[in-house]
Amino acid sequence: GVAAVLNTLAPVHLDLGAPEAALSAAHDALSLVHEAGDSQEVQALDALANAELAQGHATGALKLAQRAAELCRSLGDVSLEKFVSQTVIKAHVASNNSDIALELGERVQAHFHASGEQWQEARVLRWLASAHLAKNEPEAAKRVARQALDLLQNLGERDTELLQVFVDSHLQQGDVDGATQAARHMVELFRSDGNKVEEAKSMRSVARVHVAKNEPDQAVQVATEGAEMLRQLGETEAEVALMQTAVDALLGMGTKAGRDRALRVGMASLTSFRESDNLKGDAMMLHVLADVYVHRGEGDIAVEAAKDAVALFRQLGDRPGELRVLHGVVRPGLINIDALGPERAKRTADEALRMCRQSEDKRGEAAMLSVLCQIHLAQQLPDEVVTRSEEALALLRQEGDKRGEAKVLHLAAKAYLARGDMDKALRLASEACTTFSNSCEQREEIEVMKTLVAVHTAKGCREALEVAAHALELCKEVKDRSAEATVLQLMVYAHRKFGDHRVNEEMTAAAKLALGVFHELKDHKGVAFMKHFLAQAAFEKGDHAVAEKLNREALIVFREIGDKEGQATALH
Repeated sequence: GVAAVLNTLAPVHLDLGAPEAALSAAHDALSLVHEAGDSQEVQALDALANAELAQGHATGALKLAQRAAELCRSLGDVSLEKFVSQTVIKAHVASNNSDIALELGERVQAHFHASGEQWQEARVLRWLASAHLAKNEPEAAKRVARQALDLLQNLGERDTELLQVFVDSHLQQGDVDGATQAARHMVELFRSDGNKVEEAKSMRSVARVHVAKNEPDQAVQVATEGAEMLRQLGETEAEVALMQTAVDALLGMGTKAGRDRALRVGMASLTSFRESDNLKGDAMMLHVLADVYVHRGEGDIAVEAAKDAVALFRQLGDRPGELRVLHGVVRPGLINIDALGPERAKRTADEALRMCRQSEDKRGEAAMLSVLCQIHLAQQLPDEVVTRSEEALALLRQEGDKRGEAKVLHLAAKAYLARGDMDKALRLASEACTTFSNSCEQREEIEVMKTLVAVHTAKGCREALEVAAHALELCKEVKDRSAEATVLQLMVYAHRKFGDHRVNEEMTAAAKLALGVFHELKDHKGVAFMKHFLAQAAFEKGDHAVAEKLNREALIVFREIGDKEGQATALH
C-alpha cells in the first residue's frame, strides 16, 4: 500500500515541477519493493527513471528504465512493458542515442496505434519527433509532431513540449514564417483555454522565432513580457527560462553593446528576485549571469557568480541545480588566457578548481585541470603541465571521456616537447591524433598534427614532411586558411632543418605559399618571418640583391609591429 502511494506521488511531484520531491518519493517506493519482482517494482523503477531524467541524469535513468522493461518481459506483461518503454525512449533521446530511440519508438507507437491508445501514442510520437530533431531531420520531426498534435486535438488535449518541438522543426528547416505561425498559434491555444501559465511559457517559442529572424529587440520584449506574467504566477523556473532567452538574444548579436545589454537585463532580473527574497530565482539568475560574464571574457567574475549560485543551491538542498551551474559555467571556454593574462587566468582556474572539488564535480575538475595545463604552457612551465595533465587524465579516464582525454594528451605532448623528451611527446601526440581521426574531428586532428610535425622535426625525422602534407589536405577540406598557413610555416622549418639544395627549393615553394596565405590573413608577423626565410633561401642561391630586399622588408614589418625578437632574427 505505501509503495503504491509513493509510486503515485512521484509523477505528481514531477507534474508540479518538484523533481527533488519526485526523486525522494521514487527512491522510497523502490526501497519498499526492491527485488519483489512484481508490477509495483516495475512502477517504482519507472518513476525513479523519470525523476532522474527530470534532474538531467540520462545515463542513470536509462539503466533504471531498461531494468524495468526487462522485469516486464520476465513477468510476461506486454502492456506494462510498452508503457515503460516510453521512459526508455525518452532516456535514449536524452542520451543522444537517436537511432535506438527511433527504432524502439516506432515499435512502441505501432503497439499503441493498434490498441487505440491515442494519448500514449501521441506521447511516443513526441519523443520520436525530438529524436528526428536531434538527428537534424526537421521534415521528419515536423511530420511526426503534426501526427501527434492531430491525435491530441481529437482528445481535446494540449502538450506544450510537443508544440515547442513543432516550432523547432520549422526553425531547424529554416522555415521562419512557418515557425512564426506555429509559435503564435501555440500562444493563442493556451490563451483561449485560459491557461495563463502555459500561455506565458509558450511566449518563449515566439521569442526564439524572433531570434531566428535576427530581431533581438522583439525577442527581448516578448521574453520579458512572458517572464513578468510568470513572476506574478509564481513560476520561477519558467520565468528564468524566458529571461535566459532574452539574454541569449542579446548575446547572439555578437557585439559589445549586445553583451552590455545582456548584463543589464540579467542584473535587473536578479535584483527583482532578491527584492522578493526568491532564493531559487536568485541562484538560477546568477547562473545566467555567470554565462554572460564568460561571453564578456570576464572568466574571473563568472567564477565568482557561479560560486554564489552554487552556495545558494546548496542552501536550498538542490544538488542538481548546483551541478547545472558547474557543468554550465566550469568548462574549457570559461577562461580567456589572452584576455586575462596568465597570472589572473591561473587564479581564476584555481578558484574554479576548488569550487568543483568542494562540490565533488569530477567533470568540472578535469576541465579546470585541462585549462591549467594551457595556462602553464603559456607560462613556459612544462613540469607543471605534466603534473596537472596526469591528474586530469586520471579523472577523464574514470569518466570515459575519450575526447577530453585526447585534448589533455595533446597538451602533455607539448610539455614533453618543451622538455626535450621527444619519444614521450611523439607517443602522446600520436595517441591523441588517432582519437580525433577516429571521431572525425578534423580541426582537432590538425592541431595535434602541428605538434607531431614539430616533434618529428626536432627528432630530425623526415616523417615531419609527410604529416605536414596530410595536415595541409585536412586544412583545405575544412577551409581553415589560418591553420594552413601555420602548417606551411612548420613545413618550411622542417625543410630548413633537413637542409640540402633539393629540399631548399621545396622550402622556397612552401614559404611562398605560406607568404601568400599570411598576406591574405593580414598576419604581419607571419609575413615578416616568411620574407626572412625567403631571403635566406635567396642568399644561399647567390641572389644577394633579392635576399637583401626581402630581409629589409621583413625587418620593416618586425619594427612596425614592435617584434624585437623578429628584428634580432632579421638583423642576424
